[in-house]
Amino acid sequence: MSDEAKNTFTPDEPIIIHTYHPEEEIWHYVTKLMSTNYIIDLINERIDTNFYGLNIAKLMKIKEKYNDSKNSIEVYEPLSNDKNIKNNAREIGYTIRQAIELYKASQTVSLYAKPVLLYYSYTRLARALFLATYKKNTTHKEAHGLRMDSNDVRCLKAGAFARFQDSFDSNPSIYLEDHIFWMA
Repeated sequence: MSDEAKNTFTPDEPIIIHTYHPEEEIWHYVTKLMSTNYIIDLINERIDTNFYGLNIAKLMKIKEKYNDSKNSIEVYEPLSNDKNIKNNAREIGYTIRQAIELYKASQTVSLYAKPVLLYYSYTRLARALFLATYKKNTTHKEAHGLRMDSNDVRCLKAGAFARFQDSFDSNPSIYLEDHIFWMA
């Protein structure tokens, strides 16, 4: 990786940023992910470092145990150094632009609409992480992967939540074992 394409998301030493608007500073860093070449370099680094320690083989082995005719568990193919990186990088750029626009829009609306816009902004960021880890698959249903049961939120075995979880953690038990978040 060239020096000018150095990964600024994981610097060698902590960066101290003096600001009264830390949230704006974070979004400033996210804008770097709108450049296809920058994203390609980050994805290649992600692949070269074994996805920063994500044990995909272990993840797939665990999912294989749960996969049967009753369970519809999504299985993804990890990115490798091939043409999928460029396609995913382009889509990540568009996805990041959407996240930024949704975030900006959330800053101008009432308190009633703000959570909805922020939710969709953050789901776009989760999608970008998935695309930086796995080959794009058009057969996945566009589902949230969470379901409300009374006042509780249940994790489902397929959907955006499971895809996000599988992009950074090798332990899928949170959704394979129907974890429930209780609402007080």
